[in-house]
Amino acid sequence: MGIHSSHNNQPVETWRLVLFYVACYLFWLAFSALGFLLFGSLRTNVFDLATALQLNGWQVRTVDRFAIYGLGIFWFLFVLWLESYLRHGVDHHQLWKRIGRVALAMGTLGILSYGLRWVVAP
Repeated sequence: MGIHSSHNNQPVETWRLVLFYVACYLFWLAFSALGFLLFGSLRTNVFDLATALQLNGWQVRTVDRFAIYGLGIFWFLFVLWLESYLRHGVDHHQLWKRIGRVALAMGTLGILSYGLRWVVAP
């Protein structure tokens, strides 16, 4: 009793497949929330960089607004891509590998973002 995965037509137990999809969407929610926080941190980096370059108030505000909208759109596209990437990871039996890759990439960006705060912050 099971269903066939699209990868190699071997039967997979239904309950196990459901658990993988539940894990997939839980990690998707967690990574989406962490991505939102990370892009907020990157916005702060852009703002700090603009003030460190001694731009005038109008320029700093313009850079800040473009960062908000640009990073917001990028975050939205990231969330859409991430859902597809993790969901296909279940189909190809690579969910945990893909979760690890996403976690590593987000961790690296987080470290770079917080490192930039120490370098650029006044």
